[in-house]
Amino acid sequence: MPKTFYSLGYNLADTNDLRMTNISINNHDYPSEDFDNEYFNLTSWWTNSMATDITAKFQIRYEEIILDCALAKEDELFLTLFSYCPGTKLQHHGKPVLINSEIVEISLNIPVNELADDLTLHAVITTRFNEKIARKVGSPHISNSRLLTKTWKIYLSGSRTQANVVFLDFSKDSSRTKALWQIWINENIDMDSWLTAQHSNILRIEVNELHKDFIQQPHFQIPLMADVVMLALDNAINDDEKLNYLLNDSMAEGTWAKFVKSMFQSVFMTGQIGIKQKWIEEQALIRARVQHLMSGNLEIK
Repeated sequence: MPKTFYSLGYNLADTNDLRMTNISINNHDYPSEDFDNEYFNLTSWWTNSMATDITAKFQIRYEEIILDCALAKEDELFLTLFSYCPGTKLQHHGKPVLINSEIVEISLNIPVNELADDLTLHAVITTRFNEKIARKVGSPHISNSRLLTKTWKIYLSGSRTQANVVFLDFSKDSSRTKALWQIWINENIDMDSWLTAQHSNILRIEVNELHKDFIQQPHFQIPLMADVVMLALDNAINDDEKLNYLLNDSMAEGTWAKFVKSMFQSVFMTGQIGIKQKWIEEQALIRARVQHLMSGNLEIK
């Protein structure tokens, strides 16, 4: 069924009147010839312990908007950035910027630990005027009315290929005060969901905040990733349905199952039998193999 259209009672601007020409997220530039057809993937470097600073530049056809929306020359137009994150249910608003030229640069800052999975970035053009002045037919009658909204998707760590990584104070828990990290793998998920799940729905890595300065160093990441792989394989090998998937030629949709299968195929020979017994008896050899694989992935000599 098509969605019912509700008239706002005034003209809206053409979506082509607002065009993103540049975007930078935490000083990472994302070049593109057509940002309207792009999504932004931050999974290779982003964690939710970072503040997220977004700066974007837009080209705006100011005169066309004034004409199309039947505005007066004295009416002011403003551009605002805001975001909504379904993972945290939080919305963040930037400061409105007066549009007085065809090129406008604007920014949005999102504090640490207020994002998860993905977010939608919205650019909104509104108008401000004296509501007591007579309005033309087709123009909005209430100040701050929205004339144009465009959105872009930003995929964060955990939504595609990375895990949810958080930094926590371990000092309050005597059982892990000296621990570097704790890894959680969601086992309460049915097989169909497991095959389609992204990392963010399965894996959570809690890092002792005392060591957050070291997490970008490969010598920290190698044993961390080795632990992730060993726990992931243990979870799958000890489940008959998951082990059957690892042993056959079927493919999964989700990043997590694909990741587990790629690690399984790197550790065990094709067609090998007695997997469960080998897994139990050769833990030390398998861990050494996994750490070697992680060293290669992170280019450690």
